[in-house]
Amino acid sequence: MTIPVQTSPGSAAYGSETGLILESQPGVGQYVATYKKLRAICRVSNDLIRYSTPAADSLVRDDLIRVLSLAQDAAFLFSDGSADSPRGLTSFANQWAATMGAQQPRLTSARIPRLGPAVIL
Repeated sequence: MTIPVQTSPGSAAYGSETGLILESQPGVGQYVATYKKLRAICRVSNDLIRYSTPAADSLVRDDLIRVLSLAQDAAFLFSDGSADSPRGLTSFANQWAATMGAQQPRLTSARIPRLGPAVIL
């Protein structure tokens, strides 16, 4: 899947009323996105499922949903796209700032408060 992206900024400058206006054009390119899969597996003994209350399978299911949700949130925010993980928002923001020449401090996970446990309704 390809996504159009801006690779370089246009320009702007102050000038006099009758002066020439310098023409600029932002650079464009394509980002090739690849599909990623978030997976989890949990081994549970047959005895736990067979001889416990019906809530045992729900406990395992809810725990897997919780850890998958937290992993997905963390990856979508902070991941750099390596090791089969998706690129997170901070990765794109830092690349944009470096490409466009912004003087803003780099956005890192240390600058964003950590997410608490997910609330699943």
